[in-house]
Amino acid sequence: WSCLVLLPGDLSSGELLITPNGVIHPEGFSAVASGGNLVVYPYGDGPHTLDLWAVTRQGSGWSAPVLLTAASPFDHHTQPAISADGSRVVFNCDPDLLDGQEGTAVCEVGTDGTGFRTVIGPEDGPGGTATNALRHPDYAPDGGIVFEADWYGEQIWRIPSGGGAAIRITDAFNNDNSPCVLPDGRIVSLWLDRAGGNGDHEIKVMAADGSAYLMALTGLDVFDIGLACGN
Repeated sequence: WSCLVLLPGDLSSGELLITPNGVIHPEGFSAVASGGNLVVYPYGDGPHTLDLWAVTRQGSGWSAPVLLTAASPFDHHTQPAISADGSRVVFNCDPDLLDGQEGTAVCEVGTDGTGFRTVIGPEDGPGGTATNALRHPDYAPDGGIVFEADWYGEQIWRIPSGGGAAIRITDAFNNDNSPCVLPDGRIVSLWLDRAGGNGDHEIKVMAADGSAYLMALTGLDVFDIGLACGN
């Protein structure tokens, strides 16, 4: 039964997260805030089939888990990403157990469990309907939100930091998914349609505005549940 362990970037050691409730058994992708003192993870045992929970470091241990998604009207909450200041988390929110399928929206909540909101739903894009899906959101350095949407096939979109309509990063890449944003604003994603490729999920790094890109990994099909995002 997998337990949640915190590791440094070089994977040289591991710390088992032990809370007053015992060890944590996450049910999917978790997220670590910059500094390593806050972890958000998906788990059952809440009002929904799958909720997000947060723990913070307290002395040599960790706090009791705090439920973040109690106010959500959705049933399934996955793939969290934490804002640079550690105050908010953005994530997939799905009406049923088919994570990332029809009807999946992008939601946000404070890491103290307050201020839940639906950032954007599948019907809010160009020509969007409830049968579309939004996935794998992450924060840009300026506080904007970057995510994958299938409005024109899988492509990467951005909501500006001040809010407003979603903007497509570029139309140059189709079948482009699972974005993560680097600290300098560049976007890492899994791209299937590289000319000369074999239809693999290859790791691509593009400029924040999509104007330039490089392939960081080719010839290897990366499992497309998603990429681990972090600073």
